[in-house]
Amino acid sequence: MPQTRYTAISAPGFMESVYEEAVSIELRLRGCHSCASPSFELAYKSHALGENRLDLLVGGRLVVELLAVESLTDLPIARVIRT
Repeated sequence: MPQTRYTAISAPGFMESVYEEAVSIELRLRGCHSCASPSFELAYKSHALGENRLDLLVGGRLVVELLAVESLTDLPIARVIRT
């Protein structure tokens, strides 16, 4: 009955940070190292552009973009593909 594990957060309406924490907990329970909201410096041709943040970095290699949406439409899908 694994679906009941997500019942408290599976419905829309929570802030993105709630889903981010739930995913982080689930990854940790499964033995995966993750880092929520790591920051990094942006540069273009050796010129600093500022700082940016990722939603979630898993295993130091996989970037996860979290979207708190009621349903997937073309806009969130296009955003993920573009990223």
